[in-house]
Amino acid sequence: MIRISNLTKSFGAHTVLKSLNLHIGFGTTVLLGPSGSGKTTLLRLIAGLDKNYQGEIDSEKMRMSIVFQEDRLLPWKTLRHNIEFILPRDKVNQERINHITESLKIQALLDSKPFKLSGGQKRRCAIARGFIYPSDIVLMDEPFSSLDLYLKLKIIADINILLEKEKRNLLLVTHDITEALLLADEIIIFKQTPVTEFQTLKLDLPKNERMLQSSVFTEWERRIYEYLLSDKES
Repeated sequence: MIRISNLTKSFGAHTVLKSLNLHIGFGTTVLLGPSGSGKTTLLRLIAGLDKNYQGEIDSEKMRMSIVFQEDRLLPWKTLRHNIEFILPRDKVNQERINHITESLKIQALLDSKPFKLSGGQKRRCAIARGFIYPSDIVLMDEPFSSLDLYLKLKIIADINILLEKEKRNLLLVTHDITEALLLADEIIIFKQTPVTEFQTLKLDLPKNERMLQSSVFTEWERRIYEYLLSDKES
């Protein structure tokens, strides 16, 4: 779906990605790694927000929508108008807006302005915009970083249901192993910069069967920590 070939990205003398070759397939892919390991940099390159790089990114002309770390809601507009604002005029579909916002449990808040909402409700609105926009893949950059664990788990459960209903593709950036294991079909693990190599972990257990304290879940965690804490790159 997205093919990355011989990709190098530097900020001045600091190289973040170096001769990176990577394929991102269908379903939910998570870019996982510590802060500063190049995850968000790669996401921005894929999204076309930064075109200053060497190498090739072939996204097969896929339409993309993005959910940033910040909510980026216009404070003087209602949630409904915030959602409509990012849509082409011929793509405003109230039935679809109602469907997505109901799935994310904010339909009753569509006539409210952001200052009346909790942090979790604003996060749900930002995520809803990413799904409502007519894209082939939704890109998310640390979308749950401001949420407590309870809210995070509830929103992740709703997103997994929505992904299944919509048959959408998702590319998520996170440093949180729990988030990755609950959402991913495949995890791509970056360890340190410059990123030249990576580890992948494919998760074949259905998402509704993934329990935080299960033996499968803890084994996945062990493998990820083992790689991140090892001295070798692969």
